[in-house]
Amino acid sequence: MREINVTFLDKYEVFLRSRGGTNGGIAVCMRSLRIIINLVIRIDLIKQNLYPFHKHKISKHRGKRIKHPLTIAEIAFFKNVDCEEDIQYSNTKNYFLFSFYTRGINFTAIIRLRWSEIINQRVTYDGLKHRAISL
Repeated sequence: MREINVTFLDKYEVFLRSRGGTNGGIAVCMRSLRIIINLVIRIDLIKQNLYPFHKHKISKHRGKRIKHPLTIAEIAFFKNVDCEEDIQYSNTKNYFLFSFYTRGINFTAIIRLRWSEIINQRVTYDGLKHRAISL
């Protein structure tokens, strides 16, 4: 872990790009690595002064792809796809629709939801921002 410094991160980025990595994919890899480094610092395996993300900013890897929202017709089509014979497709469809209907709640937040977080037909959860979503 002590060998992970700004130079290492720069070389890692070049390596990821050489394998077809995009800004968004590289940002995911860097965030994962940052989580591990933060944990290692928290349990005192390395010192805070070795933290490389003070100088190597992940925000520079933001994707520049134009996002195209789905149309109401596309959502309706997706909603009506019959995939009951395959439980994995059925679950995937249900997770997507739940996320869509709850204004984009991410999968991690979905799997952490508890019944106690449904109050008066509203789902509340802790994400980057605390939100309340009407059902």
